[in-house]
Order: sequence, then C-alpha cells, then structure tokens
Amino acid sequence: MNNYGWIQMYQPMEKLLKEKKLYGRLHTLANCRGDYEGCKDLEAEMIRLQKKAFNEVKKIEEEEAKMEANQKAIYIYLQFQSMTGKNKFMKSLRVSKCKRCCIKCQCKGETINHKYIGGEWP
Repeated sequence: MNNYGWIQMYQPMEKLLKEKKLYGRLHTLANCRGDYEGCKDLEAEMIRLQKKAFNEVKKIEEEEAKMEANQKAIYIYLQFQSMTGKNKFMKSLRVSKCKRCCIKCQCKGETINHKYIGGEWP
C-alpha cells in the first residue's frame, strides 16, 4: 500500500480524536462555569466518541493484518561485469513519472514496459 492509502486509513481516527479533544475543552469550560448539566451531556458525547474510536482502532488493526498477509517481497540480486554496465542500468531507471506518462501518451509504451516489475515502476 502506498503512503496515501495509509493516510486514508487513519483519517477517520484523526477526526474522532480532534472532536474528542474539542469536547474535552468544552467540558472543562462548562465545569469551570458550574454548568453541571452541560458537563453530563459533554461527558456522554465524549464516551460515545471513545467507543467510536475504539471500533475504529479495531478496524484499522484488521486492515493492517490483512495487508501484512498479502504483502510480497521481491528480492533481486544483480551482478554487473563492469561499473559502466551498472551506470547504464541505473541511468535507464531514472525516468521520471512525467516522462513515463508522456511516453505512454505518445503510444511508445513498449519502449519502457520491460522495466516494470509486477506492473509497477521499481
């Protein structure tokens, strides 16, 4: 999973924690003012958010377990006859995302398709 996928997975949790923090501050203010009925409502809301956050943590742990089970590692060992060969290989992989996109748009994708490993750029 790319970094954006991890961010998407944790965004609902972040929103819940921010909301809980807000209710905590409101609870402190209500308590300082002596508004004990308002405090009870805020406490109930905080407990609800806590339960929601707990469920969210369970969901995240399940997703992480699924991802760990599906992850595959590819190890490649390359041996070059000379440093020149190594330099040529490294230079051939230095193709930016923009350049790859332009190559594919010009219908010349076959010139770089052999460099993809498992359908992804290394």
